[in-house]
Amino acid sequence: AAMLERARTEGATVLDGDGVTGIERRDGVVVTLASGALLHADVVLAADGARSTVRRLVREAAGVSAEQAGQLAGRDAWFAYRQYASGVSEKAASELGVRFDAALLPGYGWSFPLGNGRANIGIGVPRQPGTAGKAMREAWKAAIASPFFTSLLGDGAVLDGSVRAWPIPTGVRREDCAGWGGRILYLGDAAATAD
Repeated sequence: AAMLERARTEGATVLDGDGVTGIERRDGVVVTLASGALLHADVVLAADGARSTVRRLVREAAGVSAEQAGQLAGRDAWFAYRQYASGVSEKAASELGVRFDAALLPGYGWSFPLGNGRANIGIGVPRQPGTAGKAMREAWKAAIASPFFTSLLGDGAVLDGSVRAWPIPTGVRREDCAGWGGRILYLGDAAATAD
């Protein structure tokens, strides 16, 4: 967010909500947007998440099957469970909290303030093949009942909506960071750099 805001203040045109639908290597890179607009660039910075659309399109252009094109090594090694809470304590509404609890190690728990008395709470834990769903649900139930979350969130906190789960990509490899001779640079989750 800070980089995007800096780009705006430096004069970049920001196109929000217009997804990438195509990408070609042609005198640099040509990106096709959902609106039909074509963008020409020397370099594309793909900070588009663990399921990077840019990575998938680049791999499909190279002849990789659609099923394999979106895969990223290490993408499913860790999982996160997240839920929003409202009516949280003043501390949870204003301070970021990260907890390395023995029950979650080598994972962790977090509480990120969202403003207006709300927080994003969650846990990140290694995936346990064969029991991932059940183990995650049990870890989540234990975590939100733990003194860390109950004391931080306060008596008036209400968990909003449903719990969401998603992979946390880890295990960054050099070959996952760039493509097309450095014309595509993958950042953040798109490069599996969560750890």
